[in-house]
Amino acid sequence: MGPFELMDSVGLDIVLEVGRYLGTFEELGIQPSPLTEAMVNRGWLGRKSGLGFYRWKNRRRKVRREGEFLKLLGRHQTFRDWRGEDIQERLTSALAMAGRSILDEDVVLSEDDLDLASVFGMGFPPFRGGLATWMRETSCGAP
Repeated sequence: MGPFELMDSVGLDIVLEVGRYLGTFEELGIQPSPLTEAMVNRGWLGRKSGLGFYRWKNRRRKVRREGEFLKLLGRHQTFRDWRGEDIQERLTSALAMAGRSILDEDVVLSEDDLDLASVFGMGFPPFRGGLATWMRETSCGAP
């Protein structure tokens, strides 16, 4: 199950409240997503309301068009306007920053622990060796 299906299953109202709660801890640097807030305000709560990141009918999900989400945010740029490399860079930079913080703050005892936690805890691709190994091999926030 991917992250968007998981959020729809938990309920976007719950996801929003967790984001707000985590936002009270400034050191985490987490803020609730404006998209999630707009979706909840619209009554799109995920699986329980039939609409979320997916359309739900008879326990089956159907992909929604990106334009529905962009309209909620008052934006007109589509994801098709983004280059694949730009999307990958944004995602990997955020991941590398989080990995670097985990190591710097001694949340884990070693890079090996970060590798194990990332593979088994968040589903990081095992063939990459784990987050710390990937960071080292790509020089992306190298440990």
